Amino acid sequence: MIATTLEAQSNLEEHKVFLEETAYLNFSHPGLQKVVAELRGKTDTQTAVNLHNFVRDEVRFGWRPAFYAMSASEVLRTGVGYCNTKSTLFVALLRGAGIPARQRFVSINADILKPFIKLRQPYVDHSYTEVLLDGRWLRVDSYIPDPDLFRLASMRLTEERSVMGYGIHRLGVNEWNGRTDAFAQFVESGMAKITNQDYGVFRDTAAFYAETERGEKLSGSRRFTLPVGIRFADAAVRRFVSKAG
Repeated sequence: MIATTLEAQSNLEEHKVFLEETAYLNFSHPGLQKVVAELRGKTDTQTAVNLHNFVRDEVRFGWRPAFYAMSASEVLRTGVGYCNTKSTLFVALLRGAGIPARQRFVSINADILKPFIKLRQPYVDHSYTEVLLDGRWLRVDSYIPDPDLFRLASMRLTEERSVMGYGIHRLGVNEWNGRTDAFAQFVESGMAKITNQDYGVFRDTAAFYAETERGEKLSGSRRFTLPVGIRFADAAVRRFVSKAG
């Protein structure tokens, strides 16, 4: 009994870092606190699923000119996000609810973004959320595409017999039960290689780009040129959803 208690205390201490607030994961912001208060369930699992569905449903898939450089409260305010920014919001809400959560950064096949963004490089940056529930770290990015986009993209990929594109993987899911992994984008299947790099867990998105030399880092001329391209990509998403809908 003592050993079990000590183990539980040790795990709690180990996971404290995944409950910390940062400039990006600013869960003490009144707007985020309000969301947590309204969506808190009877269990951590129910709360986590409620928050997942909020990020999925209330933040449409797309990009703002700030790209990844957005705090959770800014993502909430704009109501627009992609993998890195929606993960920022989801992790912040989870931590605000007292549920340990973290962002894992990986590369992802750039085809996932076609035709919204056509890139020369085969892989781009991606982050998904790892949530600690019932003693297990669950991996989730099923909140990234909003429901309208997911439905329409699934239909289009089936028609085209394509593996990925329009912001999703054909084998992806847009639901999460809080008990298993759930991916809409980072689907590890034999149909196409989804990643070639696992960068690991970082304090937040700002730390990832500060500590790694990434091609998508907002520095130099990219601070001015990237936001222009992002506006076109975001407009492409909106056109796709409006026309297909």
